[in-house]
Amino acid sequence: ARTLVEDALGGVAAADVSRLQQALDDETAIIHYAVGDTIAVAWVTTRDRITAIELPKAGPALITLVARHRRLSDRNAAPAAVLASAQDLYRVLIAPLSASIGGASSLIIVPDPALAGVSFGALNNPITHAYLAELTSVAMAPSGSLLIERRGEQPRPGVQLVGADQPV
Repeated sequence: ARTLVEDALGGVAAADVSRLQQALDDETAIIHYAVGDTIAVAWVTTRDRITAIELPKAGPALITLVARHRRLSDRNAAPAAVLASAQDLYRVLIAPLSASIGGASSLIIVPDPALAGVSFGALNNPITHAYLAELTSVAMAPSGSLLIERRGEQPRPGVQLVGADQPV
């Protein structure tokens, strides 16, 4: 379990977690995902707390959902099928975190490699039918440690991508 935690936090040492939290404003939450064979966990980090939530699917079941969604999205499948798949992933990856995310207007997602390629902003809430990107801004980061490293840098003109050296 310790390795799962270390992998999910992207190399952020325990001492740096406090620095990571201090770097956040009150409207931002970071979600670190870790997917194992028998358990999948998301850590929601806000300025004042860190919450670990076990996801309802893990390992092969979750990987199957992700692969199905990629396949449907890549093949220009029927819109209803893509929507159903986006709702299935929302139920697994976002809905269990809703209490911890609260009213965050900005999410920074650090996905496990098993979730690579998932367009989190395009996940659809099956109850409200709103896409995640309609409710909050969504950014992706390769690790939490990069957020700490970039703290205090002067903003440069252009679109800033977490993990990119130069503005785009």
